[in-house]
Amino acid sequence: MEKFQTILEGYLKIKANPKNYNRAEERLEQAKAAIEQFDLELDQVLRELNETDMRDFDISLRILGKDRKE
Repeated sequence: MEKFQTILEGYLKIKANPKNYNRAEERLEQAKAAIEQFDLELDQVLRELNETDMRDFDISLRILGKDRKE
Protein backbone atom coordinates (compact mmCIF):
# COMPACT_ATOMS: atom_id res chain seq x y z
CA MET A 1 0.00 0.00 0.00
CA GLU A 2 2.92 2.32 0.70
CA LYS A 3 4.21 1.85 -2.85
CA PHE A 4 0.78 2.72 -4.22
CA GLN A 5 0.78 5.92 -2.15
CA THR A 6 4.25 6.85 -3.45
CA ILE A 7 3.21 6.23 -7.07
CA LEU A 8 -0.01 8.20 -6.64
CA GLU A 9 1.79 11.15 -5.05
CA GLY A 10 4.40 11.17 -7.81
CA TYR A 11 1.71 10.96 -10.47
CA LEU A 12 -0.15 13.93 -8.99
CA LYS A 13 3.03 16.02 -8.73
CA ILE A 14 4.01 15.35 -12.33
CA LYS A 15 0.44 15.87 -13.57
CA ALA A 16 0.27 19.25 -11.82
CA ASN A 17 3.56 20.51 -13.34
CA PRO A 18 4.80 18.22 -16.10
CA LYS A 19 7.32 20.81 -17.39
CA ASN A 20 9.22 20.50 -14.10
CA TYR A 21 10.06 16.81 -14.61
CA ASN A 22 12.13 14.82 -17.09
CA ARG A 23 10.25 12.18 -19.12
CA ALA A 24 6.96 13.45 -17.65
CA GLU A 25 4.69 11.77 -20.21
CA GLU A 26 6.48 8.43 -19.92
CA ARG A 27 6.36 8.55 -16.14
CA LEU A 28 2.67 9.49 -16.16
CA GLU A 29 1.89 6.54 -18.42
CA GLN A 30 3.88 4.15 -16.23
CA ALA A 31 2.23 5.45 -13.07
CA LYS A 32 -1.23 5.21 -14.60
CA ALA A 33 -0.59 1.60 -15.64
CA ALA A 34 0.66 0.76 -12.14
CA ILE A 35 -2.38 2.38 -10.52
CA GLU A 36 -4.75 0.52 -12.84
CA GLN A 37 -3.00 -2.78 -12.09
CA PHE A 38 -3.22 -2.11 -8.37
CA ASP A 39 -6.94 -1.43 -8.77
CA LEU A 40 -7.46 -4.75 -10.57
CA GLU A 41 -5.53 -6.64 -7.91
CA LEU A 42 -7.45 -4.89 -5.14
CA ASP A 43 -10.75 -5.83 -6.80
CA GLN A 44 -9.65 -9.47 -6.88
CA VAL A 45 -8.60 -9.46 -3.23
CA LEU A 46 -11.91 -7.88 -2.20
CA ARG A 47 -13.81 -10.45 -4.27
CA GLU A 48 -11.92 -13.27 -2.55
CA LEU A 49 -12.60 -11.80 0.88
CA ASN A 50 -16.27 -11.39 0.10
CA GLU A 51 -16.49 -14.98 -1.12
CA THR A 52 -14.85 -16.18 2.09
CA ASP A 53 -17.56 -14.36 4.04
CA MET A 54 -20.22 -16.05 1.92
CA ARG A 55 -19.09 -19.61 2.78
CA ASP A 56 -21.14 -19.64 5.99
CA PHE A 57 -24.07 -18.24 4.04
CA ASP A 58 -23.82 -21.01 1.43
CA ILE A 59 -23.54 -23.69 4.10
CA SER A 60 -26.61 -22.33 5.88
CA LEU A 61 -28.56 -22.31 2.62
CA ARG A 62 -27.67 -25.96 1.96
CA ILE A 63 -28.60 -26.99 5.48
CA LEU A 64 -31.88 -25.12 5.27
CA GLY A 65 -32.61 -26.73 1.90
CA LYS A 66 -31.97 -30.20 3.33
CA ASP A 67 -34.16 -29.48 6.36
CA ARG A 68 -37.05 -28.52 4.10
CA LYS A 69 -36.74 -31.72 2.04
CA GLU A 70 -36.93 -33.91 5.15
